[in-house]
Amino acid sequence: MSDTNAAGPAPEPQQPATPEPSAPEASPQPQQPQAQAQPEPPARPQPMYGAYAPQTDEPGQPGQSGMPAYGAPGAYASPYGPPSAPQTPDWNRMSQPAGPVRVGEAVGYGFSAFGRNAGIWLVVTFLVAVAAFLITLLTTPALGDLFRVLTDPVLLADPAAMEAAAAGVEEVTFVGQLLTMVGSVVASIIGFVLYQGALVQTRDGSASFGAFFTISNWGGVATFAVLQALVNLVALVPGVGWLLQLLISFFFLAAPYYVLDQGQDGLTAIRSSVRLVSSNVGVAILAFLVVIGLSIAGALACGIGLLVVVPVLVLMGGYLYRRLEGQQVVVS
Repeated sequence: MSDTNAAGPAPEPQQPATPEPSAPEASPQPQQPQAQAQPEPPARPQPMYGAYAPQTDEPGQPGQSGMPAYGAPGAYASPYGPPSAPQTPDWNRMSQPAGPVRVGEAVGYGFSAFGRNAGIWLVVTFLVAVAAFLITLLTTPALGDLFRVLTDPVLLADPAAMEAAAAGVEEVTFVGQLLTMVGSVVASIIGFVLYQGALVQTRDGSASFGAFFTISNWGGVATFAVLQALVNLVALVPGVGWLLQLLISFFFLAAPYYVLDQGQDGLTAIRSSVRLVSSNVGVAILAFLVVIGLSIAGALACGIGLLVVVPVLVLMGGYLYRRLEGQQVVVS
């Protein structure tokens, strides 16, 4: 055998070892500069109780220029200005609160308002009644003759004189009707001073004697008086004349107040009154019944009771007018 076989198989050549890939080294990060510590502001001494804080120039701190320090005047000033002084209510003048309108309250107001100003109301009502009575006698000759008979004891004892006077009243001529209409117009104009007094008292709480004669819308007063006299001619209609006149008076309830308070002419005031009454039928009916009832009661008291009843009714009407129109009624 050869030496090659004796030595055995030749060893395989070794492969060079492949180095393992190493992880890439991290790039160095730039170092952030360290923040320098802020120096603490020097401690400020606390102000004593009741003393002003010292003024500093530190921004955002109380006491800096332009900002009042704690406890300084104006530190809590309101952006709406200084508070106003408290208002003391005038307990002598109070307005009726808003709410449903009640006829009972209106009647109570009429009596109380008359009681607070009774002297002036009695004087003005008496003067108006005397003036209206004299005008009626002058413009109605038949009534003048009847009044002359009733006030003369000799003629009053004469049956013939009484019959003649009564016959004159029953005989109404065209001229007599025209004169009667003129008298009613003038008497109605005079009666407006009572409505003016009622409007003044419901507005101001009281009315002086001169306030009754502060009427400025005399044109509206005259036109309404003429229209009312013309419309009242329906009373001459046989059978139903009185009913028609009663119905007209019902819808004319608020017209005088519109003439005086809002300066309306007669026709516009009538329309306004019809609208107000139609919109408040229940209140208007109750008020009209009160007017009829109190008027009858005043007339039964020998007519003297009307010196009280008429002012009460006019004041009641002024109260209802203002309340239904959304106005305030001043009570003093």
